[in-house]
Amino acid sequence: MIQIFEVTSASGAILPVKLEFPLNPFENVDHENYQLYFDSPLQGISWNKEENQRIIINDENVDVIGFPTIDLKYIVAIYKGINGAFLIPNNAVIYNLDGTIHKVLKITELISERSKKYLEKENLENPPLSLAKYPQGLAFSNFGWRKDINGNLINSISIDFDRDYGEKRELNPETGEIGKVLDDWQIKDRFFIKSNI
Repeated sequence: MIQIFEVTSASGAILPVKLEFPLNPFENVDHENYQLYFDSPLQGISWNKEENQRIIINDENVDVIGFPTIDLKYIVAIYKGINGAFLIPNNAVIYNLDGTIHKVLKITELISERSKKYLEKENLENPPLSLAKYPQGLAFSNFGWRKDINGNLINSISIDFDRDYGEKRELNPETGEIGKVLDDWQIKDRFFIKSNI
C-alpha cells in the first residue's frame, strides 16, 4: 500500500498529494514550493511503500506526471514529450508499487463520434499512428480519477491527437484495457468544445 505520493521537480520541489478525490497536488502548497515546481525544467513523481522504500520516477529529457490508481495498487505515469524513455504514442506506463513495470500502454482505436468523424474527414487510420511522428500528434496526456454517473470513482486516461482533439477513457490498470469514452473534446480557435458522454 502507498503511504506517501508526491509530485517532484528537478529543482527540488516535493509536493505531497492527499490521496482522495479530487486529486490536487497543489492543495495547501506554499507559494515558494509552487514556484519551485513550475520553474523547474523537469517534473517527476515519487512514492513510499509500507516498507518506507521511496520510488522515484523521472526522466532526464521530459516531464513525468501521474497518480496512483483508485485502489492504490499501481501508479500510472505519463512521459510528456518526444524524447522520453517511453516514446509517443506508447508514453503511458503502469508501475507496480515496487517501481517495476506492470504494463506499457498502447494507444487503442479512438471510438468517440467526434474522433471517428475527424479521422474519416482527414483520411487517417484508426488509431492514427502516422500522427505520432509529430510532437502532440498522438499521445497519452493525462491520468486521474473521476466519478461515473453513479458517483463511483474510476480511473481515467486521456489520449490527445492532432494537437486539437482528444478522448478521456476509462482505464483498467490490472489488464491495461482502455475502455469506454468518458469525455471527448476539440480545441478550435482557442475555444474548448467538449461533450460529456
